Amino acid sequence: MVDDELPDSVRQALRRLALHTPLRCGVERVGEARTGGLYVLGWDESVEAVCQGGYAQTGVRVTAEDVKQFSKMDLAVIISADDAYILKAGVRLTPSSLVPSSGSGARHLTAADTAKEIGHPVIAVSEETGKATLYVGSHLFELTPQSVLLSKATLAVLELDSCAKKLSAPDLGQRSAATLAEQARLVLRQLNTILLEFGEEGTHIAELVADYRARLGYRDESPAPWHLPAGVKAMHSIARRLGEWDERALDAAQQTLSVRLAPAERPFPRVLLGDEREVLRWYDKEGPTLVTSIREAVEAGDPATALRRSMAMLEFFYRRKSRGAWLEVTSLAVVAARQVGDKPAEASLLTSMGIALRELGEFGEAVEHFEHALVIWREIQDHAGAADTLNRLAYALDQVGFVDRAVLAGDEALVLVADVSELRLTGMIHNNLAGIHSRAGSDDRAMTHVGTAIDLFTLDEYHRGRAWALSVQGRVHYLAGRYEAAHEFSEEAIAIRSEMGDDYGVALSRMEFGDVLLAQRNVMAAREQWETALDFFSAVDESHARTIRVKLEALDLRRREDR
Repeated sequence: MVDDELPDSVRQALRRLALHTPLRCGVERVGEARTGGLYVLGWDESVEAVCQGGYAQTGVRVTAEDVKQFSKMDLAVIISADDAYILKAGVRLTPSSLVPSSGSGARHLTAADTAKEIGHPVIAVSEETGKATLYVGSHLFELTPQSVLLSKATLAVLELDSCAKKLSAPDLGQRSAATLAEQARLVLRQLNTILLEFGEEGTHIAELVADYRARLGYRDESPAPWHLPAGVKAMHSIARRLGEWDERALDAAQQTLSVRLAPAERPFPRVLLGDEREVLRWYDKEGPTLVTSIREAVEAGDPATALRRSMAMLEFFYRRKSRGAWLEVTSLAVVAARQVGDKPAEASLLTSMGIALRELGEFGEAVEHFEHALVIWREIQDHAGAADTLNRLAYALDQVGFVDRAVLAGDEALVLVADVSELRLTGMIHNNLAGIHSRAGSDDRAMTHVGTAIDLFTLDEYHRGRAWALSVQGRVHYLAGRYEAAHEFSEEAIAIRSEMGDDYGVALSRMEFGDVLLAQRNVMAAREQWETALDFFSAVDESHARTIRVKLEALDLRRREDR
């Protein structure tokens, strides 16, 4: 639903639920916990008429933690009209039009029927998916996760930039100009809706939109819903600026972690080379300053500096899974790349955003970013870049069930990478295809691809890739029912990843090794592997933790049934 289709009542409710508000933070925590929730935003006689039971609260302010604590699946929490206090909890909503039901969807039916009878917004959070839906009168609006908002806003700004540049062409015909102007108007409407949900966290995007609106001549449009608070620019300017040596150090650190090697003639500070763990520790220490310096460069109108520093952080974000900062930085940098005309950087950043979105489970958004990146790689005829993005696209397509399209993307990537000499990238594509074919039941193809990947990684002395391929090989054997071989390769992968200090990779391998051990009827050992992996994933707030908890709950259920 774009901005001009939103009734004012829905727009006002979205302002109340902007990302920076405690209420929105609490609703998102409930979604992440998959506990379900139901909320009424206001209290009067109409609300009182549809409420049964519950417990009155006195002086309980709305905080993210309290919103989560008071949520009880199908029982509602009543929030004051100013969103400041929790008034009641454990309330059963009984609108007159409600048909009693239970199970999946009942909470949303209750919310929808309640919203039609009262003059206040109602929110329902799905226990199954974690998604939150806003109901206002007869209207509904699905709240958008911050990661998806960032991705949608970034692509919309890039589209707006394309419209502005095309409209400035001197030989543009009248019909083409009218089409582009309408396209730009629709994108601006979409961005206004996105900015309602962003709230104060969308200040940079709001400024960009205002600039493009002025360039395109839409001065009569409604102003952006949020403005940069006074003092923010000054605060950014206080941040430490990186000197020349620091920038060289940042570049060297990125190259130490990168899949692709740096040109031999490039000088780097020797202190940072040779040990990935030391580099990661350096990034961990300097990361907040680096991110602040990127924001500062954007605010100062220095897109080249913002872009250079952002590109040097991409591999660190991937390794540490710092997805919030990852998406923030790439969303800033991809616009900077467009501003300075760096097409390879723009395509790389869109690919990186796609990877972050894919790891957050936002596969549709990830596919869209990969496809936008592919257009650029093909335009500039960069076969290695296109092959890398096709490989990422293949994985995302496989995760959403488009196996045939995934295989085609992977095969195309192999054709493209044959024209360049990149052993690691070629190995990554083979390794990914091994997993895709294995999950599709094509065991022979999977074994051929993973064997080639191991050979390439070994030849390239890329130990991290070899450990990854061994883990995939263990998974191939497991899915084929060859548990002893799976056991052997899983243990080898864990050993290599442990020696390298790849804690995330170790946890992934332990999670998969638990499946192998359970298949071998070694329940206690399987539990031990899963619990160890769970400790790590819980500490870093990783979605794999939820998967492992389901496995452990299944073990507990089986044990109770066996008694």
